[in-house]
Amino acid sequence: MKAPLLELLTLISSGCMTEEEISRIADEAAQAYADPQAFLLANPDINYDDDFPIPLGEWVVVGSLPDTVLFQGDDYEQLFSQIVASFGKDVASCSRPSSLPRPSR
Repeated sequence: MKAPLLELLTLISSGCMTEEEISRIADEAAQAYADPQAFLLANPDINYDDDFPIPLGEWVVVGSLPDTVLFQGDDYEQLFSQIVASFGKDVASCSRPSSLPRPSR
């Protein structure tokens, strides 16, 4: 399980993460996939609940990625704001979160 995780993390990090960071995240995620209960017992600081919509291994990967690799937000406005901010102040954006179509639910 670790090899595909290493490949995935290497590809999505696009040089933003060190090999050590990638290996650590892959190790933790592989452990979480292999034995979720043991992983949670060994890592009580992990905020994960069985009701979450993704497996624990994915939760570990997503939660471990730095903001430079994965934008995260509670809603599309937060995500959009992070994306715009990532370009820096010198790049003007004509779009605003309020001008985006709202996702259907």
